[in-house]
Amino acid sequence: MPKVNVFYVISLICTLILIVYAWFIFLPQFEGASEYQAVRTLVLFIIFLLLISAGIQLFLLKSKSREFDEE
Repeated sequence: MPKVNVFYVISLICTLILIVYAWFIFLPQFEGASEYQAVRTLVLFIIFLLLISAGIQLFLLKSKSREFDEE
């Protein structure tokens, strides 16, 4: 069974939770306000960065874990 780094899994889950929170909970609070477009643009930018982070975490999760031998 391949070893999986638990920290990458936890980090990926937290990143996905942040994306869901930003889009479905934080953004609707500003609906109808005059600042909605600015907040929506900012949230979309943050979600874009979080998706890049999630992609990197997925790549690291699937890549071979390196074993460091102590000499």
